[in-house]
Amino acid sequence: FFMSKQTIGILMLNTSFPRLPGDIGNAASFRYPTLYRTIDAAVPANIVTATQLPAGLADAFTHEALELQQCGATLVTTSCGFLSVIQQTLATRLPVPVITSSLTLLPWLSSLYGSSYNIGVLTFDADKLGNRHLPANSQDVAIEGLLPADTLRHCISTDSDQLDRGCAEAEVLACADRLLARRKVPALVLECTNMAPYKHALREHTGCAVYDLVDAVHWLMDAT
Repeated sequence: FFMSKQTIGILMLNTSFPRLPGDIGNAASFRYPTLYRTIDAAVPANIVTATQLPAGLADAFTHEALELQQCGATLVTTSCGFLSVIQQTLATRLPVPVITSSLTLLPWLSSLYGSSYNIGVLTFDADKLGNRHLPANSQDVAIEGLLPADTLRHCISTDSDQLDRGCAEAEVLACADRLLARRKVPALVLECTNMAPYKHALREHTGCAVYDLVDAVHWLMDAT
């Protein structure tokens, strides 16, 4: 079948919860053709971790990424920001550009806004997100996560097929409010790709610039 010259390859965790427009797992979020591959062993509990990924997962992601590239993908990305830990592994193994996570934007954003400002990061789980997930040359960042009782976090953790968009949006806005109550930041980065459907509401609610992986993928695709 016909394949556009520019195609996004997306490595997905093994989940089935709803992927709203704006989420990287929804093809309607992109203005380019998309190819998806699911890594069977990659469930949120294995990926959203403060420790090393289970043995063999990096190779599994590499295998599927190469398959995507061979099927026509001109850029490869993933569905979870915690996969920043395999950014360099995939980038060195693939012949096409790779951006695993919005967290890879942090050094660039720090240089844009200056070292006197922190960049805020909104994450699925602030207890699990640590220095090993951040680029080595990132400036200090302010991190805030969803609460354990939040419906969005529960939906993802349990792989539920039920998601109340209004409730989830309110929880994401509350997450930003908690961060801004501790630290005034000019910009927010959404580690969690499932927060991206609410980025426009976040921009209006906080007055901050909001960066996510979908936007970053579009910048890279537009550049070529």
